[in-house]
Amino acid sequence: LVPYVPEKLHLWYLIEDLELLYACIKTRVVTWGSLQRAVRYNASGVPFIKKERYSTIESRAAAVTTAVNQWSVGRAASVTREDLREGGVSDVFMDRIWAVAVGVEYCGLSLIKELRVSRPKQWSEGKTDNLEEYLFRVEKIDMANRSTPDEIYSKAAIELVSQGDRLENHEEWLQWVLENILRA
Repeated sequence: LVPYVPEKLHLWYLIEDLELLYACIKTRVVTWGSLQRAVRYNASGVPFIKKERYSTIESRAAAVTTAVNQWSVGRAASVTREDLREGGVSDVFMDRIWAVAVGVEYCGLSLIKELRVSRPKQWSEGKTDNLEEYLFRVEKIDMANRSTPDEIYSKAAIELVSQGDRLENHEEWLQWVLENILRA
C-alpha cells in the first residue's frame, strides 16, 4: 500500500453491483483511474453508469484514499536489499542483515531496533547508525504515530459524508473495504 496510487484501485472495492462491475470490466474499465478517464474523456464509453451512481463510486474512492493515506502514516515503504547496499551494508554482512530485515517484515524502524538489540558478530554500532541515517534520508523509516483502526474508520467516514453521501448507506461496505484493503 505504500506508496498508494488511488488510480490503481480495482473497481471491485468500489462497486457492489456485480452487473455494473461486470459491465465495466467487459469494457476494460477495471480501476478507479480508468473509470475516471472513461467518464472524463469519453462519457459515451460508460453509458451504463448513471450520474448518481458515478457520484457514489467517486465518494467511495475518496473514502478509500483517505483511509489508506491515514493508514500510511507511520508506515514507510519496505526496505530492499538495494537499500541495505546503499546504506553501507557490505557483501560480507548482506545475507545476515537481510535475514534480520526479512524477520521484521522489511520494516526500516524495526530493522534498526533489532540491530541495536542483537547485533551480528563484527557488525558495529556505527554501521547501524549509518544505515539508520540512510534509511531516514530515503524515507524508509517513519517515526509518526500510527492511526488506530477506529481513527482510520472515522476519517474515511467523515470523507464519505463530506462527499454528500449518508454514512448509514455505506457502513457495511466501509467496514468490508477497510478490512480487506488495510489488513496488512
